[in-house]
Amino acid sequence: FPRTSFLYIAVSLALIAWLIGAMRSGQIALRQNWLLWSLAGYIAILLISALAGGHFERSFFSSHERMTGILTFIYAFAWFVMAGSVFQTKDWLRVFRAVTVTGALIAIFSFLSIGGLNLESFAFMEHGGGILANSTFAGIYYLFAFLVSVFLLLKDSSRGWRWAYVGSLLLIGLNPDIFNFSVWQGAHSLSDIFGSPSLLLGQARASAISIGIGVLAMGVTYLIHRLKISIKRKGLLLGLGGLIIVLATLAFVGSATMQKGFGHNFLQKQKDFARPLVWRQGLQAFADKPIFGYGPNNFNYAFQDNYSPEVAFLEANNWFDKAHNSTFAVLVETGVVGALAVILVFLLAVWYAFRWYRKKEDVAPLLVVVVLLAHFIQTQTSFNTSLSIFLVFVLLAYLSAQSEDAPKLYKVAGQAKRVACAVGVVVVTWVMISLAILPAVTNRRVITAMASGKFENRLEMYESLPSLKGGFSQMLYAVTENYINALFNNLDQFDNPVAKEKIRNEFGVILDLYESKLAENNDDFRYLINYVNFIHVSRLFGVDRMERAGQLLERAEELSTAHPQLYWLSALQARYLGDSGLALAEIEKAVAMNETITERDSLLGQTPTISLTIREFLLRNKDNPGKIYYQVTEL
Repeated sequence: FPRTSFLYIAVSLALIAWLIGAMRSGQIALRQNWLLWSLAGYIAILLISALAGGHFERSFFSSHERMTGILTFIYAFAWFVMAGSVFQTKDWLRVFRAVTVTGALIAIFSFLSIGGLNLESFAFMEHGGGILANSTFAGIYYLFAFLVSVFLLLKDSSRGWRWAYVGSLLLIGLNPDIFNFSVWQGAHSLSDIFGSPSLLLGQARASAISIGIGVLAMGVTYLIHRLKISIKRKGLLLGLGGLIIVLATLAFVGSATMQKGFGHNFLQKQKDFARPLVWRQGLQAFADKPIFGYGPNNFNYAFQDNYSPEVAFLEANNWFDKAHNSTFAVLVETGVVGALAVILVFLLAVWYAFRWYRKKEDVAPLLVVVVLLAHFIQTQTSFNTSLSIFLVFVLLAYLSAQSEDAPKLYKVAGQAKRVACAVGVVVVTWVMISLAILPAVTNRRVITAMASGKFENRLEMYESLPSLKGGFSQMLYAVTENYINALFNNLDQFDNPVAKEKIRNEFGVILDLYESKLAENNDDFRYLINYVNFIHVSRLFGVDRMERAGQLLERAEELSTAHPQLYWLSALQARYLGDSGLALAEIEKAVAMNETITERDSLLGQTPTISLTIREFLLRNKDNPGKIYYQVTEL
């Protein structure tokens, strides 16, 4: 379910209230400074990159799993404009308190679910992370909540709230996503821990390390603040410290990408072999489109264009739609232009923070910059989420509000200006309904229908799938995978003429869905091979579109020959059409890839086994005239 829809709705309601308040008071406040204009410029660059990338809808809406499209940036920017213009000190205190309290609540859910107490009633949280889907998503939020709690301990004078912040720090810092819960259960001795301190890290390791670095950086920043030296010298020390952090982080990424040095060695010890390979592909993709990149949320195209077979061997069931590194994500998706815009925004944030510090000697804005730096470190092995995008804009809005640029008051007088505000209310309401409420309702209906055993309910769901902006292909993959698995696990229940006819009809509807969006996804390798796989299943139930499957495989081969999945399906396609010789020739191409990966035989994933078992299947059934099928579960 797209939880980000709730953020869209909340921001929309706040904007509506802001506009209505402007109409009633006859004036509207707007803080204009370089930070505002730089963010507006960055969003403009995102739009240009999306147009240049050729997949605008995906860039704008993203997928319902991620919700990190340009639309999320626009909503976050709208909140930035509004909050940065009208919020007072007490308002910011409430915002930051909300961040730390919600972080503590999410941590409680993590304690109760898998990795923690593992209570049966919380078993549905099977990937950890409390209510935030998985440990990675939760870890990203925990960093903000934890460091904001540290920030508030120094900033907030309320004794009761200070105890609340301490409680939040304990809950977040000791929850299973950040701290290894098995330590409390006596799974590791003190000698083990001293010998390998990484045993203390929870499921979100990168976030745990980044939180530690963030706390250390905050402590150093505060100590420099307390030194009896000039502001200029403090600025030099702080700037040098920040530069060291950034350069060390980039050196780590560079080492891992080049596969030598301390970064590479660290990830090898963590058995994280795939990420550096993907980063290397990202570097190649940046070289292909260096100016505006592939477009936001289009890393999957960069991934397929520069694919290395090693990724399939090490991560057999993973298709990377994210770079898992914010530096490469920016470079690949928005090119050098987008990267320069991000750097400019950060430098302006630092400038406004230090300008305020120089004037008021208030360390708070500098600590906010430390949070941004810690998040930068964190996302070198992960990615931005919709929540982290909003939280970054929250921190930037706070820094904007601390600037010396007072909000300008614009009079909303006269019929024309009042009508303009009224139109703004209508537009925001329409956008909220069409881009937040209706998609959320549709998504909920789809999820409900997927779990339904009623044929009619699923048909209604298929009709509504094309209305899911940006998330169609991901949802279609999920629908078809669930349907195939449910069907094959319960074949005996459907062994009657009525059920078989309904299955044939349903397969036809799903295939028509794939075909309806083929023109938009004709350059998407993953879409093509999933379409072919579903055609192969359909033939078992009397729906023959094998000719179309052949055309799709030809198109997939034009896109890339580096994927073993292509040869799995090409081999099976030939066998299903009765050409056993061609089938064996095709699968040998996949088997040959096994020999190219020799360094880490003990760590290889399922890909080599799949290639070999398909070959065994083809040899065993070489002379079998029946209608056979091999279910490839690792596409």
